[in-house]
Amino acid sequence: MKFAHLGGVALALGALACEIVLATQVASASGASRRALLDAGAEAASWLLVPGLLVAVVSGLLAIAVHRPFMDEPWVWLKALIGMVMTGVVLVSIQPAIHEAARMVDEVGPGKALEALSRGVWQNLVLGALAIALGVWRPRIALHRRA
Repeated sequence: MKFAHLGGVALALGALACEIVLATQVASASGASRRALLDAGAEAASWLLVPGLLVAVVSGLLAIAVHRPFMDEPWVWLKALIGMVMTGVVLVSIQPAIHEAARMVDEVGPGKALEALSRGVWQNLVLGALAIALGVWRPRIALHRRA
């Protein structure tokens, strides 16, 4: 379970890093090579980012279900929420943005076309770093419950 979770996280964050590298190269590319870079970004999002996040979220939720002590830890639920938000950002922001950028890059230029993509990628990298920090740090968060 842990291996699947770590593998999914590594795949998703690696795909986000790939998106950043490709996006920085798009600005200096021209014509057909610009389109090829954007198509590569779209493929990376479809074949690496989305499956990696889904594996990470599903295996994380299964780990919570299997390992009972996790159910009582607030940091675990915060990490699960972060994973779900990251998946939402990918499905609502990053994936459509890369396809939209590929469609409109010739009309408006790479800067404008990649603006939404860049914002979504950086949001997910920050959220991913936070989730990793929670998993490593495992803070003791005390919730006051009424009796």
